[in-house]
Amino acid sequence: SLPTAAGNSSGVGDYSEFLQRPAKDLSGGEAQITALLRVLQLEPQVLLLDEPTASLDAKLTGRFENLLEKWQNELPVNNSDSANTTPQRAWIWVSHNPDQLRRMCRNTFSLESENGN
Repeated sequence: SLPTAAGNSSGVGDYSEFLQRPAKDLSGGEAQITALLRVLQLEPQVLLLDEPTASLDAKLTGRFENLLEKWQNELPVNNSDSANTTPQRAWIWVSHNPDQLRRMCRNTFSLESENGN
């Protein structure tokens, strides 16, 4: 939910400074975070993220990643099988940044064209 995800717990930070300002006054990165906060209000189970941090600086990238991790971990893990530790929320993250994919994703897949580009 937005209040939990946008609050100060778990190092996520306070996003009220973004939400209080007119959209025209936000930087590109702040607008990106605000868009994510709006989507999270819908309480989706899965997010499709296409290069979500490509336009963010390192600080906002960290905040974006922390916010997503908090969102994913808000719901308890399905424990019908004690060996299953799969979260109930997930994302599909498209990126050209392999380090970020390894950091943010449990499973990764690589797509390449026939000529290797």
